[in-house]
Amino acid sequence: MTRDITLLDKIYTIPKFSEMTRMIDEQPTYYKRGIELGWKIKKEEVACPRTVYFYGLGGSGIVGQLFSVVFTSYTKVPIIASNSVKIADWLGPDDLLIVVSYSGETFETLRAFNEARRKGVRVVAMTSGGSLAEMARKNGVQLIELSKGFPPRMSLPEMAGAAASMLDNIDVTINAAKALLESAEMLIEVVKESNPNSPFENNTAKKAAIHLYGSIPGVFCSGHLYVSGIRLKNQLNENAKYPCIVHEIPESMHNTLEALPYSERDKYLLFRSSNETVDITSQMRFIASTLSDVSMEVWFRGSVVYEAMASIMWSDYVSIYLAALREVDPITVARIAALRKELERSIKKT
Repeated sequence: MTRDITLLDKIYTIPKFSEMTRMIDEQPTYYKRGIELGWKIKKEEVACPRTVYFYGLGGSGIVGQLFSVVFTSYTKVPIIASNSVKIADWLGPDDLLIVVSYSGETFETLRAFNEARRKGVRVVAMTSGGSLAEMARKNGVQLIELSKGFPPRMSLPEMAGAAASMLDNIDVTINAAKALLESAEMLIEVVKESNPNSPFENNTAKKAAIHLYGSIPGVFCSGHLYVSGIRLKNQLNENAKYPCIVHEIPESMHNTLEALPYSERDKYLLFRSSNETVDITSQMRFIASTLSDVSMEVWFRGSVVYEAMASIMWSDYVSIYLAALREVDPITVARIAALRKELERSIKKT
């Protein structure tokens, strides 16, 4: 399948694509805005927990994964991210639950909030409003109120900034906000290299979209870039209405390797890092050689935090370009909205 690649140069002139593209362009600003929010948490109420447990789904869930995977060298206590059916049974008064729902209406997150309150777990709510904000205020739970008007998945930078400064503030992390801020200021280079005004020959995000168009995409990733692989999958799903399979190294090298490629339509991205260990480099090279005709390597270079943030931003651009190639609206998520309504009806009947 082929498409006119000049379409990708015109994204800013097409309203249904330009709105979300400009949100991506502004991610450095949103990280900084979020950092300001997190410092407002009252330290004495939630300081020094035994563990920090993030709970959220979809676009609201990845912030917890970011801190449980990418910020491990900044943490003083374990940070766990969950998108399971319910929160862990072992959570108690010495632990901190951070419930994240941009809309404030995610059923599972509201259930997690109520369950934590019954168990005496300390709670912080992160949302732009809705029922979660109301419940937090009613129960005297501290609230990080996010900016309104975004598709939930595009609020990740503000959520991440707020989480970083809050965790520093309550003595869970050391200098996480500083690392995030320094990396955010460097993201302007990703904007220059990946936005629609950057020509195709210099723009790896455009090249990746063309590479994946018409295929069944997969992404190989490891360590801190695993979160970016999840972000790419989620953004391709929601923005481009496109499937994507995440292959985490080293685990996938012990099983998935024997089954690839799944079909003649498979295409792959390999997320490479300047911080790779020798064993990961060896496995990435093997994959690149084995799947040389259908794979594209994408390198990210810098600190662990910067590489994670840069690859998340880059993935967002890829999803917009693929949405444009497929001529689908990147903002509307009709099936997810329909499912939520059906879930609400089912719950009311019980």
